[in-house]
Amino acid sequence: EENQYEKMGEILKAQNIELINKANVFETGNQLVNAILNTKYAEAREKNITFRFVISDLSSLRMEDRDCIVIISNILNNAIEAAEQCQDGNRILSIKVTIENEQFIFACRNSYENDNQPNLKSKKTDVVSHGYGLQNIKEAVERNHGKCVFKKEEHEFVSVVIIPVQK
Repeated sequence: EENQYEKMGEILKAQNIELINKANVFETGNQLVNAILNTKYAEAREKNITFRFVISDLSSLRMEDRDCIVIISNILNNAIEAAEQCQDGNRILSIKVTIENEQFIFACRNSYENDNQPNLKSKKTDVVSHGYGLQNIKEAVERNHGKCVFKKEEHEFVSVVIIPVQK
């Protein structure tokens, strides 16, 4: 009535941010995976990273919590950190989390600034607490009789983990 459109826009924006940060976007049938994905989704949104996803029912996933956390959290932490370094509009993170043909598949593709370095070693200066993520992922995948691939493309980093679903 009072034509306070600007104020209304601010209120709606604040409510939208609150909804995004508090709402559980993911319901996979696996509480641990839900918690990880919802937390990382909120973090990516806060950092203005476009988060695309394809998710299916993970209720049959049987993996030790520590391995699940190591695999999904490390990959998403790396992806968010890399995408955050990109210019706005080029910050993209895409994931596929599914069980197909009795295999758990976690695939992540994220943008990154091309650093022209062929190795996948951490460039962080604090080497005591950083730089072990990919190795930890590989070890967790091996413990679960799976396989993983990490590769750099021109402006994207791709991580794929495939683990047989235990019955």
